[in-house]
Amino acid sequence: MKYTDKLIAKDPFEYTEEVSQLFLKSMEECVRHHYKNSKQYSKFCDQEGFSPEILNDENDLEKIPIVFVNIYKHYYLKSIEDNEIELVLTSSGTGGQKSQIVLDKTSLERVKLIARKVYDSLGMVDDDEIVNCIIFNYDPSIVKDLGTAFTDELLTSFTKTDKIYYAFVWDYKKNDFIFNIPGTINKLLEFEAAGLPVRLLGFPAFILEAFRIFEKRYNRKMKLNPDSFVMTGGGWKTNEDKKVEREVLRKYMAGMMGIKTSNIRDLLGMVEHGIPYVECKNGKMHIPVYGRVSIRDTITMKKLDYGEMGLLNFVTPYLTSYPSISILTGDFGIVHESCDCGLKGPTVEIIGRAGTVKHKGCAISAESLLTQEDK
Repeated sequence: MKYTDKLIAKDPFEYTEEVSQLFLKSMEECVRHHYKNSKQYSKFCDQEGFSPEILNDENDLEKIPIVFVNIYKHYYLKSIEDNEIELVLTSSGTGGQKSQIVLDKTSLERVKLIARKVYDSLGMVDDDEIVNCIIFNYDPSIVKDLGTAFTDELLTSFTKTDKIYYAFVWDYKKNDFIFNIPGTINKLLEFEAAGLPVRLLGFPAFILEAFRIFEKRYNRKMKLNPDSFVMTGGGWKTNEDKKVEREVLRKYMAGMMGIKTSNIRDLLGMVEHGIPYVECKNGKMHIPVYGRVSIRDTITMKKLDYGEMGLLNFVTPYLTSYPSISILTGDFGIVHESCDCGLKGPTVEIIGRAGTVKHKGCAISAESLLTQEDK
């Protein structure tokens, strides 16, 4: 897939006509690959009357059949042979069936490179800097297949690390993970005294809880190295009732750590999609050139304009291992045309879960097709 590799070699926010054409060719290349190698996807395209030959400009991307993200919770889709699978990842759902996706060597290398390039463009990669990390997530050596754990481990590769501490530890008596609050507080004190920059990664609700307990116990704020970062991701999950408005959260965390608000960043990521949408210094999530985000009307599935709220539709051509070309989520969002931080391209704003709204249109028709037996 020569066009896709050329696309990924580009700067994440190089929004030019050349890159736009490269993205279009990459999408055509991607659709052809999955149409050829996935029986389920080829059936879906045939049912929707879609052919890669109709991709003549970016407006034609809207014609690519959309798959509802819950499909990956119920069906094991792949466009490669079993002996080509390098890694299997699952979503971090709060219960029930979870998405399970496969990555081959090409897809795995691409997702790592994409993440590094995006974070580097946003000023969070420094191969010479030594930091201490507290990861508010599961140890990937124990939970090898969890997408959020994989992501947080990947983020630790963007600097040198002195010490890494995982806040979720295995409790053998309970036979489950627990949030080790005493151990986490002790590490905050230890890393504060060490003086190195500190990076706190993971679920925002648990980072917030640790800060509140620290403040209550010691009646003070922390004094961390000013180059420290908080890099949240994974959402609030079962802690939705504790969710804090984003700007309030950024100011509180920055004040507790003694760092700039611009060093508090959030990540929107999905194991089924893989492209990271990361906040800039202004707290806006930027869309890199390796993907596209559209907003869809909940009834007609028509693409909405900048500033309008609807369902989030994510598009990318980098995956060779399974057909996740254009997926529809159960989240409401808004795409904004630009940001005044200096980076080119649009940004995406997450509004929240769509609840029990029934999704109509071609995205749902995929599920009925995928339940059919191959003939």
